[in-house]
Amino acid sequence: MQKELIQRSFFFGAEEIEAIRNQVSPAHHSSGRFELLSSYLWKNRTISLDLNPEETVSMSSVITARGGRLENLKIPHGYYGNAFAFTAALSKAGVVGTYPLTYALELIKKAKSQVNEEYFRSLADLNVIKGRPGLTQSWNFVTSNIYHVGFDKVDLGWGEPKYGGVPGAYSFISCFVPSKNKKGEKGILTTICLPPTAMERFQDAMYKLTSNVAKGLRKVPKI
Repeated sequence: MQKELIQRSFFFGAEEIEAIRNQVSPAHHSSGRFELLSSYLWKNRTISLDLNPEETVSMSSVITARGGRLENLKIPHGYYGNAFAFTAALSKAGVVGTYPLTYALELIKKAKSQVNEEYFRSLADLNVIKGRPGLTQSWNFVTSNIYHVGFDKVDLGWGEPKYGGVPGAYSFISCFVPSKNKKGEKGILTTICLPPTAMERFQDAMYKLTSNVAKGLRKVPKI
């Protein structure tokens, strides 16, 4: 990837998420916003980078060990140390870019389903044995959902914050944070970091999505 990178922020409200949902098969319409948005960003980011179709790309998501189906790990209440793992969905760039969005979504959901209690325990062993190896950066895209952390509600005595979340994006990491658009509608804000030419392509894809929403279309063409 080019060393020169620029970043842009993109807002996804209820209508944008619904437009993305309409691009996947009916069997996956019940998928969560995080999965839908991750798959949509991964697909369009891969297309925008204009990679060799045979290049291997990956999509990683941060999975917390606190509560839910992983409650048997018994993370102590009040423990603020690391308690998360990364998924790993792999594919050829050409396939991610040309197949329907359902393909990317299914890869992400399958990768997430494999993160169970044994996965976390094996990860802990790996970190000890390998000395906590770094996260793969080669054509990897990582999304982290911090929408419900509550940074947007922290009051330090100065009133309600205008923004609560990360200051930006890394070259391959994007976070989902709560935000409001000019109409006051609450949604997900994420920052993408790409080379200039790739960013132009990516913005064009986002513009098509928002244009369809603005026109009142309830269903957009599959990509």
